[in-house]
Amino acid sequence: MIRMPRLSNKVKIILTAATVAGIALVVVVNYTDACRLEEITIDATPVENWPSRFAMLDADRGPIQPLDRLAEQLLGKDDVYRVDISWSPPHRIEVETNRFRPGCFLVDKKSGEMFGVDNIGRVVPLSMPVENWELPVLVGVTVGRVFKRCPDSRVEIVVRQLLKLRRELPDLFRLIEEIDFSDKYGLKVSIAGLPYRLIISAGSMLDDMDRFARFITRFDVDLSEVRQVDLRYEDLIICERGKG
Repeated sequence: MIRMPRLSNKVKIILTAATVAGIALVVVVNYTDACRLEEITIDATPVENWPSRFAMLDADRGPIQPLDRLAEQLLGKDDVYRVDISWSPPHRIEVETNRFRPGCFLVDKKSGEMFGVDNIGRVVPLSMPVENWELPVLVGVTVGRVFKRCPDSRVEIVVRQLLKLRRELPDLFRLIEEIDFSDKYGLKVSIAGLPYRLIISAGSMLDDMDRFARFITRFDVDLSEVRQVDLRYEDLIICERGKG
């Protein structure tokens, strides 16, 4: 028979104190006004008459609320695609809607307006202030509707590969400044510090970028007069000289 070691008096005191503190916290949260729910804000705007609009919430329960049901109700609206909810002590629930963190940026070739693109190629508005401007910019693309996938199916393919590149080779990811979708036969990639652009295929972007990295590190090739490097062919790299 295995005997469990006895707890020392010091450990017993600590465990007892922790238990008492936990019980006290529950009592304070649920049975006093210290954390009573008094206000709800949606996108920083206070909600008027929130008890009737959100019947699932109880002012006396403080932060112990069915926030999943609140999120479900808000997501039922046609113009809400994402909901983030947090408790702001001592008396407020803060809700943010449609706040997406873009994987890259996109400039609409018709309007010139900049948007974000999420990990499935969905066009999203930029939430200001933007947390990180060191993201590739996609150009030569027409935006359809906000919160819908970009009409150019290549965008989703490229974004997924960019996110993988960001995880595996973050330094290389940060060097990608722009990807031009204007030519339906190939994408033109601008790399920071390089005077020429790379031509790649959307479906093999990661492989093409890998071949380019191996090409410039293994071979002593003079690219000073090259305007673009075509990487769309598996066993061939074409360097085009002349002015762009």
